[in-house]
Amino acid sequence: YSFCTLLNSINKMTTAEERKATSEDYYFDPNARFSAHETLIKDRVRQQAYSGSIWFNKDQFKGKTVLIVGCGLGLLAMQAAKEGGAKVVIGLDTSKIVEKAREVAEENNLGDVCTFVQGDLTDGKTDLPIGDGAVDIIICEWVGHLLVNDSIIKQLIAARDRYLNKNDGTIIPNSASLHLTSCADRQYKQRSLNYWDNVYGFRMLPMKKLVLECPIVSAVSPHQIISTTATLITLDAMTMTEDDVNFTVPYRVSSTSNHSEIHYFIMHVTLYFKKTGWEGFTMYTSPSNTVTNYQQTCFALQEDLPVNKHDMIEGEVTFKYVNQFRLSLFFFFFFFVSFS
Repeated sequence: YSFCTLLNSINKMTTAEERKATSEDYYFDPNARFSAHETLIKDRVRQQAYSGSIWFNKDQFKGKTVLIVGCGLGLLAMQAAKEGGAKVVIGLDTSKIVEKAREVAEENNLGDVCTFVQGDLTDGKTDLPIGDGAVDIIICEWVGHLLVNDSIIKQLIAARDRYLNKNDGTIIPNSASLHLTSCADRQYKQRSLNYWDNVYGFRMLPMKKLVLECPIVSAVSPHQIISTTATLITLDAMTMTEDDVNFTVPYRVSSTSNHSEIHYFIMHVTLYFKKTGWEGFTMYTSPSNTVTNYQQTCFALQEDLPVNKHDMIEGEVTFKYVNQFRLSLFFFFFFFVSFS
């Protein structure tokens, strides 16, 4: 099988535009990379929650108009059409991945039901091929690792306000919560800091400050959790606004361990797929649950915090969405300890 034959086969499978694409195209459109969607599809916990909301609520989908905001490769769009029995399914994405979604739908004989649109509903230039208020169900993965750190929230709000049926329209998932707890992991923290003492013979001590300032997305062992959990905020997809992504909220957790130290604050989310008359689902992403693509977000404390059992850690956390950066958040922790 010669290289020329292989190259000719590849050319037949790709469009002229795809053959001209460079790494720059994928850098500025990261969602066009198949790997971004492969990771999500292979997350079984996530996929079962979204797919289950369709499969176990077929009566709610049958004959309805469904909009998938952030459709990716179109898997949920095809499931809404084939398994849910939706009459019209529209997939929307800002990325060129919709071109592949269109091909996949055609390959599965669903091209007559599923329509895919590339565009941004917030730019004032994108219109969907349906009337205002004509959508019965919106499916959108609007929840980020820190609940609000995903720019698709703006897309969802724009789609909801214009296209969702105002009387009995539904959004899946309909709400989500952000939680805070704490963990002890001295070994990992020290290893992260000490690495910069000698990097191939060079000292990079200024990096230690960044290590402590930048959150880490990681899977935390439930055995490392040493406090109760506080719910910081819950957002309702039907009523939330863009202003809701900026908030300051109090928290209060109690230490569950004696003679220990808190090294990290941990945040995780819970997604709710619930509505009256529907078969509901809840997707948990805490350390005590099966690891998902969300994992947990870890915030290192500048100084280790000694605690004993029943000590109260109280304070507040501030999140501020930085608009000029697509997914940037400013966050600030304040806390004090009430010793038992």
